[in-house]
Amino acid sequence: MIIVILGAAGSGKTTLRNNLISKDNRLVKNIGYTSRKPKKEETNGVDYHFVDKNYFDNNSDIILRRDILNEHYGVSKEALRKQDLILILDPNGIKELEKSTKLPISIIHLNFSKKILIQRMLKRGDSLKDIHNRLSADNYILNCKETFNSPIIKISDGNEEAVCDNSLKFINSQKQKYTNILKRLEGLKKSKN
Repeated sequence: MIIVILGAAGSGKTTLRNNLISKDNRLVKNIGYTSRKPKKEETNGVDYHFVDKNYFDNNSDIILRRDILNEHYGVSKEALRKQDLILILDPNGIKELEKSTKLPISIIHLNFSKKILIQRMLKRGDSLKDIHNRLSADNYILNCKETFNSPIIKISDGNEEAVCDNSLKFINSQKQKYTNILKRLEGLKKSKN
């Protein structure tokens, strides 16, 4: 199963991903690729693979590509083969993922108000200019009316722990549904033989 976290800048996508992994060690973090420079707290190969635009543009293994504020982001084809992978994607990336994999996908949409997003970004030290640019770039996520083929939970309030707990409950219920479907399919195969 692939778990996708969707949300605008400041919604806590990375925090949620890290909290989910710390509470369930079966979940796997995707280490994506980006052409942007690392933030001071980020480490190459841990948070992202930081590469130059030339490497990014000439590597056919990088898929689910997006340009955000003139920087490239993407996921390796190899990563999509991992079980219980957590990805952070935008709506277009989710649509592309739904077309490119047969694995079940479950979506967690962090759908906080603009006011809360601004408060969170100020708290983490983002400049007003960066906040304006990031939220302007993410306006389509803030106003997301997309419909996806995959199950989705929208979370619009709660502290970090409540968001993580609600997300884990959703993930576990989706895993159980998927397991039940596989068992029924196996039963049908056995009854035909």
